[in-house]
Amino acid sequence: MIGSLLMYMLCCVPLLTIPLVIGLRVLRTDIRSATVAFAGWMTLKPLAATPLWLILIFLFDPRTYHTVSWAIYTLIAMIPAVSLTVALLWAHRAMLREGHPLAIACLLAADTLRWMSSVSIDFVNATAEQPEAIVPLLFMLAASMPTIFALVAWVIVSVISERERQRSAP
Repeated sequence: MIGSLLMYMLCCVPLLTIPLVIGLRVLRTDIRSATVAFAGWMTLKPLAATPLWLILIFLFDPRTYHTVSWAIYTLIAMIPAVSLTVALLWAHRAMLREGHPLAIACLLAADTLRWMSSVSIDFVNATAEQPEAIVPLLFMLAASMPTIFALVAWVIVSVISERERQRSAP
């Protein structure tokens, strides 16, 4: 079990490289905005959430430990992503007064899609008659979601940065 967990974590490293680079770049932008900081930290969130998710799904796998139902297992799998999102929302609550509601809504929608893609793997394992037919596709989707989110965050921050530059121009 430990060997499989380490293998999955090592496979995640290259997949999280683009979100790492974009997240650090967003945090280093010259625009001082709670929304931009939120976008940067949300882009970096998979670096913490993915290892936590992998540990939880290995610890509570109903195929190994028959004391946990699939419904509870799916809820447990959501804990890292949802709790980190709530913590980041709380830490950057000042962004709600900045006037970028569409940017915040897009970031939260993309984040929800990101963690739901991971949870869908657990749901399909629990309900599908032949999960091995679709789970590899869901893994590819879940693996690409941090990069897709990073690109969405990059576009949002670019738009906010351009608007701020236009406002500050004489």
